[in-house]
Amino acid sequence: MSPEMQKEKRVRELKQITVLMFIFLISSALAVVVGSDLASAADDDNESISVGFSASPLSGEAPLTVQFTDESTGSPTTWKWNFGDGNTSTAENPSHKYYRAGSYTVSLTVNDGATSDSDVKENFITVREPEKPEVPVVTASFETDVTSGKVPLTVRFTDTSTGGPTSWKWNFGDGATSTAQNPSHTYSTAGTYSVTLVATNGTVSDDFEKSITAGNGPTASFTASPTEGVAPLTVKFTDTSTGSPTRWEWDFGDGSTLSTAQNPSHTYSGPGTYTVKLTVTNAYGPNTASSTVHSYLITAPVADFISSVTSGSEPLSVQFTDLSTNGATGWEWDFNGDGRIDSTVQNPLYVYTAPGTYSVTLSALNGTARGSVTKPNYITVGGSLLASFTMSPQQGNAPLAVEFNDTSSGNATGWIWDFGDGNTSASQNPSHIYFSAGNYAVKLTVTNAYGSNTSAPSFVNVSFATAPVPDFTSNITSGKAPLTIQFQDLSTGGPTAWEWDFNGDGIMDSTEQNPVYEFTTDGFYNVTLKAGNSTAWANITKPGYILVGEGLHASFIASVYSGDAPLTVQFTDTSTGNATSWLWDFGDSNTSTVQNPVHEYSVPGSYSVTLNVSNAYGYSTVLPGLNTSK
Repeated sequence: MSPEMQKEKRVRELKQITVLMFIFLISSALAVVVGSDLASAADDDNESISVGFSASPLSGEAPLTVQFTDESTGSPTTWKWNFGDGNTSTAENPSHKYYRAGSYTVSLTVNDGATSDSDVKENFITVREPEKPEVPVVTASFETDVTSGKVPLTVRFTDTSTGGPTSWKWNFGDGATSTAQNPSHTYSTAGTYSVTLVATNGTVSDDFEKSITAGNGPTASFTASPTEGVAPLTVKFTDTSTGSPTRWEWDFGDGSTLSTAQNPSHTYSGPGTYTVKLTVTNAYGPNTASSTVHSYLITAPVADFISSVTSGSEPLSVQFTDLSTNGATGWEWDFNGDGRIDSTVQNPLYVYTAPGTYSVTLSALNGTARGSVTKPNYITVGGSLLASFTMSPQQGNAPLAVEFNDTSSGNATGWIWDFGDGNTSASQNPSHIYFSAGNYAVKLTVTNAYGSNTSAPSFVNVSFATAPVPDFTSNITSGKAPLTIQFQDLSTGGPTAWEWDFNGDGIMDSTEQNPVYEFTTDGFYNVTLKAGNSTAWANITKPGYILVGEGLHASFIASVYSGDAPLTVQFTDTSTGNATSWLWDFGDSNTSTVQNPVHEYSVPGSYSVTLNVSNAYGYSTVLPGLNTSK
């Protein structure tokens, strides 16, 4: 307290004492009661004001919250605080937050209506800049499940980098690249490839290199001499494989011991047709080739055969397979029982062009003897089917009921309708309702005892009579210029055309469904999407949806944007500007403060997901959409 204020206070106290003594002399009769009250009042009036205060804490990192406590005496009734950073308060014990580093002088003035007192504390509060975290040094490295092999060679790469990398760039050495952390890649051409990984943690990066060798395996081939003869038959096998094989394995087809010689000989002791296999191997893998050797006895063959089908509608293609034994070397086929030879091929294909029932005869020969077999009424050929139909109506608005009428020829006994929207029917003349807009390809398959036939598709065109409901989202909503953004159409109601205005100037910028647009100038931008079908249009505008410029910018991505409930979504914060806190609103009354949360939507619907990021100097919000369905 200043000397002048102390002097004034002393004079006031002397005046009060004089008045009290005068009252006491005049009113002695009332001294006990009245004197006591006056003395109490005098004591209250004489209590002087003396300012004082404290604070906690006195120093710390920005932002720093300080609690100030008034310690003044003398019952002040008003307080005026000046915190030294341009802010004031009239609270008795205020709390104040300092956002910037510096030393701040704090003053307090108290008043009881008659007197006042002030105190100033120079450099009372000290605020420091927050310490910046050290950026870890990235050391790139990776492992592979294989380092060499036969083309096509698929290699799985596993990132083993240290230092907390957040992005990866792979160059596989054959012109292909990847940004996945642990990619797989297939080499389709032989060669030695230098694979490079560049790992980055957003500030620093490092690279690591390793070689992968992809080679060509061998191609197996061989010759045999002779390939047929009378048992016992000795055959010389000669390897003609390419690709530098280093190992040979022969299977002679008669159950005998395998051979690993490159050019072996083998004797077949009994008659038969034997499948010989040669497997060759080199450092890059194996390959197998096969051929047949036929040995026989000079006895009559026993003829037999089977066919791929025994009945069907004309024209009917039948594949016949010879099952004759005892070493047949020649074959004579009569497919229609007229006594004429129709084929001398061992396993022929024959086409029946007229309806009827046919007997088939096979004669098997070995050069000295013949054996024959006839299968009466073996093949039955019926009239051909031709699927066709009409429908009414062929176009209209959903829901559209369409009547289908079978007009097929050929005595069909079964009908399968494919309505083009995932639904089918086995009725001959069904009706079907289309609930969604689209152009649906309808096909009819008719069957009888002899086969089936499918019609060419006919189309039903279903449209909506109402406008679509436009909506959209984007991969990011803020960032520095130039800012390239991928927009994604989320419109419902069957839109077939789109018009985008990305900067709110009323001019159409794109007609693509999911366009990419580059913002080159800082600012907030309104984005409008107009979605239409063949009959109506609707639009949606999201004000201030895109922020281009410096500062704190909220953004995030989701692992999926739509799906069946329950839908589990991984949200990943992609905000810029050194955010220190996150507040997610998932749109279904649930929230989170985790930077990269996982959330499950249990009820179908469309949800607006909000991310609010903040630091000591401000905040930013982004609001895309999410759909779930049942």
